[in-house]
Formats: sequence, C-alpha cells, structure tokens
Amino acid sequence: MEEKKCTKCGIEKPLSEFYSKRTQCKECVRKCVTKYAKENPEKIKENNARWRKENYERKQTMDQECYKRNPQKYKDSAKKWAKENPEDRKRILWFNKYKGTYDQWEDYRTATHCSCCGVEFTDKNKKCQDHNHDTGEVRDVICRFCNDIEGKVKDHPERLIHMMGYLLKWQTKTIIEK
Repeated sequence: MEEKKCTKCGIEKPLSEFYSKRTQCKECVRKCVTKYAKENPEKIKENNARWRKENYERKQTMDQECYKRNPQKYKDSAKKWAKENPEDRKRILWFNKYKGTYDQWEDYRTATHCSCCGVEFTDKNKKCQDHNHDTGEVRDVICRFCNDIEGKVKDHPERLIHMMGYLLKWQTKTIIEK
C-alpha cells in the first residue's frame, strides 16, 4: 500500500487519507478549513451565498439527493430550526399560505385588536388572517371567534343580518320577562 507524508503534521499515511493532488492529509485540511471558518464567518457566509446563487440547479439536485438518502435528518433539522426560529417560521408559513405582500404581513404581525369586533388579541383569543377562500384576497386581521363565525356564514352577510334579528328578538323577550 502506497503512503504519503503530510506536509502539515509530518505523519506518513495511506493515500486514501489524502485528497487527490493535496500535500496535506484530510484531517489537517479539515482542521485548517474549520479554523478559517471560525475566524472568517462573514467571508464564508458570502462565499456560500454566492455559490448557491451561481449553482442554483446543482444545489437543488444535491439537496434532493441528500434528502432521499436520509429524510429523517432533514426532518429533524427542520424541526430544530422551527423551534429556534418561531417568528421566521410563522412568517414563512404566512407567506406560503396567503401569498400576501410584505405590508400585509406587517399588518398581521403588528395587529393588536380584531378588525371586526375590536377585542384585543390574547393567548386565548388569537389573531387570524381573514381572506377570501375563493379569490385568495387577503383582508383584515380578525380574532378566532369572528373568524369562526365568518366561516360558518360562508361570506353571506345576509345570514348575519337574520341571526342578529333573531338574537335581538330573544334579548328583547328576556328583558321584558325580567
């Protein structure tokens, strides 16, 4: 078995421990790359971003192949990222679902009260992005209660008018009986 001496650590190792045409062994190269990455994180970030942009299709293919070999690794990584980045996850899910604009996202993100009933959003009374299910048009931010009612009347305001009349009739009857 042929061996080669590493110019960095000085140890003789089998050729399989070297990258082709390299004079340093794989272990020493890894150490150098790791050290450089720790000392120059911004350069690494820029270089990686540039490479991904210049090699978009290749990167997509590589990612798909890696995913096929080990899907659980990617699922675990995605779960970890989602847990560590809840606001980014919420933003990405919002844009994927509603296809809205950045201004609409900011309206959703900063809304504190329901546009329908005026009640403040809380942990129990969460905000919902109202949208037209037929056209996909993003409307206002409303509370879960109003969203549930709206979902039940299926964008038919006349149903709400009839319901209001019904409730007022029974409210009036209750007041008279008291």
